[in-house]
Amino acid sequence: MDKYTWKDIVKIKGKIYAEEHTISGEKDEEDIYCIDDFFEAVAKKHKVEIDEIETYMMGGIDFDHNLLSYGAEMCGCYINGVAEWLII
Repeated sequence: MDKYTWKDIVKIKGKIYAEEHTISGEKDEEDIYCIDDFFEAVAKKHKVEIDEIETYMMGGIDFDHNLLSYGAEMCGCYINGVAEWLII
């Protein structure tokens, strides 16, 4: 069984974090990954409500990539540790 994770840059209460968490791998009717599991994991980790989380991928937040372990180019879905867009 494949393991899916989602990487994104999140903003919570004005602070920016690079986060990666497991997701189901399911897609909606528009063929977009459902990332509810990601939001739930981030909310639990940072002890906030889901609606307090902003993301780069869903909201286009601004951030200084030099302050994080990765930038926008690494955001998205990973399947077994490989970026989804690199899997042919």
